[in-house]
Amino acid sequence: MSHRKSSTKGARLGTRMRGDLEEAFNLRGSQKAFLFNSYSLKRQSDVVISGKLRFLHFLHAESDPSIETVNYWPSAPGISANEDIGFHAEVITTGGILKLRAVRSETATDTASQRVNREICLTRYRQFPKLSLGKYRSVEFQVLTEQEMLPGHEMRLWNWHRLLPWYAQARYHSLGQAKRLLHARLQAQGACDVRNLLAMAMKGAEGALLIAAAIEAVARGQCQSDLNDVAFSKNTRFFLKGRE
Repeated sequence: MSHRKSSTKGARLGTRMRGDLEEAFNLRGSQKAFLFNSYSLKRQSDVVISGKLRFLHFLHAESDPSIETVNYWPSAPGISANEDIGFHAEVITTGGILKLRAVRSETATDTASQRVNREICLTRYRQFPKLSLGKYRSVEFQVLTEQEMLPGHEMRLWNWHRLLPWYAQARYHSLGQAKRLLHARLQAQGACDVRNLLAMAMKGAEGALLIAAAIEAVARGQCQSDLNDVAFSKNTRFFLKGRE
């Protein structure tokens, strides 16, 4: 079970996070699932994810440039919070498709109540094409397993496991100037690496903010990188499509 972040305002960050963790422990009940603390670039907030498979999906979704927005804690009007709605995340793609994602092992099967509740959700979402996440054109149900998310993506997922907490440190800083410098560089030369970004820091933006801007640009599909293939380092490259 994934855990919805607390909406409590005014509390100190440490206090809010302790409360989120306590609630996540309570919600998982007797299940001995691991709890993972991270930062969601797609949601611009801290998150607590329960379970290794759901955390694998979290890294997969955060690093997928085709995903515009994501909700890791879906619920459905009219369905009890204690009932399983049959999926674990709501994803809206850049093409305007809402995907109701079930994240599970290959051997897992649906119960009758899961199938019924999921069909109720699909019907409602098709009738009212608007969520707090945004508008969408169509709705699909999708099952993701470890075998679909992990093989061939190990380096990508490891890099984003490292980069998301690092990116979170820039959350209270404006990235406006850093983004302008980054995109000007990419438009002029087509590509740059981390060393280039650090060298550009003297031109009006801190090196850390330039790197954060580059990470966000990759996550949102505004540029590409080699983060899928090699470990993040000063040699990591960012480039426009076709201009490697």
